[in-house]
Amino acid sequence: MLNRDWLVTDAGRCIPGELGTQDNWGDRPYRLYRFLTDVEDIVDRESDDRIRLQLICPLVRRLLNSCEWLHLNFLSPDPETGWSVQTLYDEPDFPITIQTVVWSPGTASPVHNHATWGIVALLDGREKNTFWQRSPTTEFPDLIETTGDRILVPGDMLCLMPDAIHHIEALGDELYAALRGCSVVEPLTNRHAGITLDDAYRIQQRMLARRLEAGERVVGKKIGVTSAAVMNMLGVFQPDFGYMLDGMIVAQGESIAMSTLIQPKAEGEIAFILKRDLMGPGLSNADVLAATEC
Repeated sequence: MLNRDWLVTDAGRCIPGELGTQDNWGDRPYRLYRFLTDVEDIVDRESDDRIRLQLICPLVRRLLNSCEWLHLNFLSPDPETGWSVQTLYDEPDFPITIQTVVWSPGTASPVHNHATWGIVALLDGREKNTFWQRSPTTEFPDLIETTGDRILVPGDMLCLMPDAIHHIEALGDELYAALRGCSVVEPLTNRHAGITLDDAYRIQQRMLARRLEAGERVVGKKIGVTSAAVMNMLGVFQPDFGYMLDGMIVAQGESIAMSTLIQPKAEGEIAFILKRDLMGPGLSNADVLAATEC
C-alpha cells in the first residue's frame, strides 16, 4: 500500500494532503470510542475545516491500522443499485458518522457533494474519483465543469472540503469479473486517459491477488514487448512483466472449452524451465543459462 493522502478543495482541486503531527502511538490499541473523542475535541477546538481534516486524517489511519474489525463490517452490494452502506456509528445530536460503503465493479455514483467535510479511506479495490468545480454563467447559473480525476488504491485517503464536488466509479474488480465471466470490457485506457504505468502494475497486482485468493498459484513469470519490431509497432519502448499461474496451464493433448475463452488466438512463445530461482540485480547471461533446466 502507498498510503497516500489527498485533499479535495472547495474549488475541486485534488492536491497532496498536508498531514498533521503523528505522535508516537505506541502499541496501545486505538479504540473507536477514543477516536470519536479525539475527533470531537478537534472539531470543538478548530473552526477551519481544512485544519480539521489535516488533524483528523492521521487519526483515521491509526484507527484503521488498530481495529481490524472495521475492515470486516460491510454489506454486499445491492443487486439493483450496485452499492451498499453499513452504518458503524451514528448518534443523535453528534456530528460524526462512520460508514462502510461497498460498490460493485463498474458502478458509478451521481455527481454530488456532501455539504460538510469528510474523509474517505479506501480499504479494498480501486476507485476513480472525478472532481468538479462550480462555473456559473448568466445563462447557466448552476453549471459545473470537471477539474480532473484521481484513482485511489487501498491505503489511500481522500479528504473532502464541504463544497468539494465529485463522483465515484468503482474500478476494483471489473477485470477479474470479466475474466471469470468470459466477457469483454472496454479498455481501461479508453475510459481513463490518466492511467499511468504505475497504475497499470497496481491493477495487475490486484488481479494477481484475486486469483491467488481463489486458489491459483504462481508458476512462472512472463516478459513481453522484448523485440524492437513489437516496440515500434506498439510505441512502447521497454519490456513489460507479468505472471503465469497454474490456472493458465493446459497439458499437451488436453482440450480447451470454447466457453472459457473470450477472443481465442494462438501465438508461439519461447519459455525456459528453471531448476533454481534467479535473484538480481547483476545477473549475467551465464547466470541465466546455468539456472536453466531446459
